[in-house]
Amino acid sequence: MLSTQVPLETLNAITLWTGFVHLPAVLVCVWLSHFNSALNPLLYAYGNSALRKAIKTALLCKRNRIEDSHSATHTQSSVP
Repeated sequence: MLSTQVPLETLNAITLWTGFVHLPAVLVCVWLSHFNSALNPLLYAYGNSALRKAIKTALLCKRNRIEDSHSATHTQSSVP
């Protein structure tokens, strides 16, 4: 985070002190900052096995419930 925030904050300080705004540079810095914010959760999820497992469980939760109810129906119908 620090490496993408420093250029933006530096340009903000220069703009505040001088009143000069170099719009293309500001736009690139803002884009880098937003890209970093979007990428961080993905990188964190990739590096954290507990989080990957929780996401997998949450995404498959509905599917597992359907499979569980389906197998329960088959179990009940096979009993005379």
